[in-house]
Amino acid sequence: MPMTHAQYQRMRLEDMQARRWRTTRDLSNGYVMIPAGTVVEITYKRAGLNLRSEPCGSCGVAVHVSRCSPGDVEEIPADEPDARREAAERIRRFIEAWQVLMRGGLHTEEIYDVRAHPDEDDARSLLLSDLQTLVDTPRRASW
Repeated sequence: MPMTHAQYQRMRLEDMQARRWRTTRDLSNGYVMIPAGTVVEITYKRAGLNLRSEPCGSCGVAVHVSRCSPGDVEEIPADEPDARREAAERIRRFIEAWQVLMRGGLHTEEIYDVRAHPDEDDARSLLLSDLQTLVDTPRRASW
């Protein structure tokens, strides 16, 4: 649900910065556009909101847009999963599966707790599915 004008007036900047927000519509600053649904940070509150997007994963650019209306953002519920944490967990599992395969199975029990890790077949299937996903993902042209 988008932020209302009453919420905008009542909330302090520090309270807004402590929460996670996403855009409800496409926003532009004259140079670039932030698409609807992008996770943003509120950096300033006066005559509207100043927003900064999260840095791009490939180039690191973060977009700033100023004087946005309160209805342009909505709070992300605290119980909604964080995509970055999910990606980090998937990468951790991928590395774990790779290590299991490179060591020839689960023979180093002093390093790995067998109960906490998938068996060799599960690790192999996880690794192969992740590799297939990487192969199937379209790549951008490199400059």
